[in-house]
Amino acid sequence: MAVFLNILLFVFILGFIVFVHEFCHFIAAKKANAKIEEFCIGFPPRIYQTKKGKIRYSIGIIPWGGFVKILGEDPTEKQKKGSFYTLSFWQRFWIILAGVISNFLLAIILFTIVFSLGYPKVIESEKDLKIAKDISIQIIYVEKNSPAEKAGLAVGDKILKMESKKEKIYPKEVKDVQNFTKKYLGQKITIEIKRKNKVLSLDVVPRKNIPKGQGPIGIMLEKTGIVKYSILKSFILSFKISFNYTKLTFWGLGKLIKDAILGTKTPGIELTGPIGAGNFFSKIANLGLVYIINFAAIISLSLGIFNALPFPALDGGRLLFLLIEKIKRSPINPKVEKTVNQIGFFLLIILAIIIAIKDIRGLF
Repeated sequence: MAVFLNILLFVFILGFIVFVHEFCHFIAAKKANAKIEEFCIGFPPRIYQTKKGKIRYSIGIIPWGGFVKILGEDPTEKQKKGSFYTLSFWQRFWIILAGVISNFLLAIILFTIVFSLGYPKVIESEKDLKIAKDISIQIIYVEKNSPAEKAGLAVGDKILKMESKKEKIYPKEVKDVQNFTKKYLGQKITIEIKRKNKVLSLDVVPRKNIPKGQGPIGIMLEKTGIVKYSILKSFILSFKISFNYTKLTFWGLGKLIKDAILGTKTPGIELTGPIGAGNFFSKIANLGLVYIINFAAIISLSLGIFNALPFPALDGGRLLFLLIEKIKRSPINPKVEKTVNQIGFFLLIILAIIIAIKDIRGLF
């Protein structure tokens, strides 16, 4: 039942973020007096549709997408009054850019809520210790097929106590946990953890043959605490984290492109799609409201960054064509623009299929 509810919640979050993106395209088109033919959330086949005035409103069965169809968006069509290509440069510019801007603004709002409610922060200094509450040693990653996974340990668990037949400790630092597990290789130890509002005791046996790059039980730990800020401070921090995440994303994309050219692989960097994101959400959904809102903020920011890329068929690609048109002071050949966008869309579909296959394999 919990898994089903998590799936519904994930689809709702994804649908809401897409709705905000497309709604801002819709509002910008309305302001420009463009003739809107359809406003759709999700991709067809349509499971619901209604018509108000001359606009069709619909919901598609595939939740990770949507569109606002404006008359004359095909550059090869004969353009009538109110068609997309009869609008001015700045009208088209803001219609295209509105979706990307909305995703960044939504992310900033959501991050502001996270910081003001109180968010988990890694304790890195004395300053962090002074402002943080509920300080604990927390699991941030669990290796697949590790003793920790088999014992039932999960991301977000807070380690309260560790006990063997000879002794017990109440860890205050990450090293306390690491030293304890190394001390009892091959022997059963009991780890008492706090998971949301429940306290659980789980038995685990630290392995003697430790895989390279892993620990005796296969977990990554951090000393964390809950930090809360004022609304104003939270708002300022939300800009900072959005900027840093955007910078990190572009750095990661650069690494992926470099790896693709050189045939190398950078550890910890890979593309993921809705299935992979859903799998990750299932692991953090039960940790609390703050984690869910933070996840939604990251997804919104990711969608904005992705759509801003200057690739055909994306908002960024359409903006690029528009800027080229502005620079050369004449329209681009409609057939060329249509063909390039169709190729871009086809390549995006192939990429989406490849990522989906990878994500499905990752589930097993």
